[in-house]
Amino acid sequence: MAKLVKQPLFLIGFIMMLTMFLGSFVYSHFHSEPPEKVQVLYNDEKELLGAAPFPPSTQFWLGTDRLGNDLFFKVMDGAKYTLGIAFAVAALRLLLSCIFSFFLQIMPMKIRVIFIEMVEGFKFVPVSLLAFIILSPVLIIFAWSFTNTQQITFSIAVLTFIAVPTLSVLITEEISEIKKMEFFEGVKLFGGGYFHILRKHILPFLLPRLAIMYGQHVVAVLILLAHMGFLELFIGGVDFITVDVSLGGEEVKESFQLMNEWSGLIGSTLYEFWASKWVLLAPVYGFALSILGTNFMVEGMKRSFSEHQPSSKQLKKKKNLISTSIEKKFVRLNS
Repeated sequence: MAKLVKQPLFLIGFIMMLTMFLGSFVYSHFHSEPPEKVQVLYNDEKELLGAAPFPPSTQFWLGTDRLGNDLFFKVMDGAKYTLGIAFAVAALRLLLSCIFSFFLQIMPMKIRVIFIEMVEGFKFVPVSLLAFIILSPVLIIFAWSFTNTQQITFSIAVLTFIAVPTLSVLITEEISEIKKMEFFEGVKLFGGGYFHILRKHILPFLLPRLAIMYGQHVVAVLILLAHMGFLELFIGGVDFITVDVSLGGEEVKESFQLMNEWSGLIGSTLYEFWASKWVLLAPVYGFALSILGTNFMVEGMKRSFSEHQPSSKQLKKKKNLISTSIEKKFVRLNS
């Protein structure tokens, strides 16, 4: 960790993400109630200046929506939900994939090859489309029959498991590459159980790669959440309000997100793009900054780990140490 802190890109990205995530909790603590809606604005002379939605200004930093809600409050309040989901889903993906890759290692070769071939074909399926097909019955078609907790739990489960097969194969391939290193021949001869070899000889090389994978999947989840917003999939639940009545007496309803999660903010404001772009762009800015910050961290990790990667001399030295240990072991046995 000390080496990472010295890497400027990682430090910039970490500060960006920490500020947005923890800043959301702090902001929500001091602003537990949303600001008062401003639908009509007057000057000091009581002259009408305009009606909502208001564009970004010194009074409304990100503008307001059609109902007069402050978008800065919505984006700041929603950061903890969106980033929290991204962090949790990426962690669950990595944890489950590591467990599954262990089973892949001990599978018979024929079954492993069949599974890997199936996963290779799965890579060409758009993840956003697959998520939409699985989630739409719960979040759109039959949304009325599920509670908000059930919708959130199901959404997180789908976002997690949708990437486990491909990530498991990737981790398995990384372990196979480590086993091909020169010193590993001596490790096999020296003996030891699978978990001992995993802890002593594989994890030191694998952990940096897993850290990079984690950052990459945080970005992948954020992009997927943004796509879900454009597909109008509301993870935190949705409700409808009547905003107008047509000439025929029919109520004109608009959907709104029950919590200020960014993808829901996008989905509920798509119709504003042509008239009031800032309403749609406010949560998009949040996604853009989060993805940028995480990419900075990933690039910083890559540079830091490449600088401190074991050289061929160090690997050769490790191989010689293992060979020496094997020779001593055989000498003791013979004596």
